[in-house]
Amino acid sequence: MRTVLRLLIAVAALAAFAVPSLASAASTAAVPTLVTEAGSGAASTNPWSKPVAIDGGKLIGQLSCAKGPFCVGVDSAGRVLMYRAGAWSSPQSIVTKDAGLTGVSCASSTFCVAVTETGDALTYEGKSWSPPTVVFPHGGLDAIACPARSICWALDDTGEASSFNGQKWSAPQAVDNDANAVRGTATFLSCPSAAFCLSVDARGDVITYNGNAWSQPKVVPKLAKASAVSCSRANTCVAVSVGINNALMYDGKVWSTSSQKTAGLDSVSCSTITFCMAVGIFGDAYLFNGARWSPKIVLDRSSELPFDPLALVSCAGRGFCMTTGVISGKAVSYQSPA
Repeated sequence: MRTVLRLLIAVAALAAFAVPSLASAASTAAVPTLVTEAGSGAASTNPWSKPVAIDGGKLIGQLSCAKGPFCVGVDSAGRVLMYRAGAWSSPQSIVTKDAGLTGVSCASSTFCVAVTETGDALTYEGKSWSPPTVVFPHGGLDAIACPARSICWALDDTGEASSFNGQKWSAPQAVDNDANAVRGTATFLSCPSAAFCLSVDARGDVITYNGNAWSQPKVVPKLAKASAVSCSRANTCVAVSVGINNALMYDGKVWSTSSQKTAGLDSVSCSTITFCMAVGIFGDAYLFNGARWSPKIVLDRSSELPFDPLALVSCAGRGFCMTTGVISGKAVSYQSPA
């Protein structure tokens, strides 16, 4: 469901804005110091890779990276792709087409969990994927976060959650009991540690986990259109939205709006309190150093399209991020200079 929502949002955004020419788009894009447009400039100073087509040009629905660098992408056809040693693998089917993969989270290069829209979870232990295990019998499994091998949380689109202790899944429990919540819509979840998680749904309901229990839902109206959330540590989170021109920051008490415009953001990943990357529907990226966002970074102007909406980004540590495009199906990696 979240994959479809991202695609619909991107298509709507593309239709709503006039398409600039390639020359004007490339010439007017501002880039941060020491960062050039992807695929151009001296290799020694350019931290961006050239765009690479993966998964046969299909849309990667979710993406998770761990130190290595190591990444796993999943698609709606039930296939996974792995990035290691600087290259992407061929797609591998791990579930049937009817059980499309809706999420993935990797705690390390030897432990990941992928989940399906039919409510199943599969684990990766460094060599192969396990058979599916039923977590939510009614389906709708929408979000997964694994801060460590011994703890994962999964949320569905009805406000229920289940935890994994490294061996088995708990019975689903209601954690978002807001009677006015918009059910059947995307839920976004981030767990930087076993002692903290934060989730946002389509209504702007926010719930947090403190290591023992989930909080009661609190509606934050400005988060009602959130498209992603990422927490680098407990009570330090960033949320972005395609419909809002500014990122939202959380300090454990309040959500504040960044004064810098970061238009059309669809995904964000914060690996430390001083390193976040956000990407969006105009094919641009932004870096956050804990205090300020960079000017926009133009990632790919090499295709026929003036911009390629970027659906996902995942960062591992301060030095590595991977992002994927909606239309081209391309992946671009970021490796910070030494």
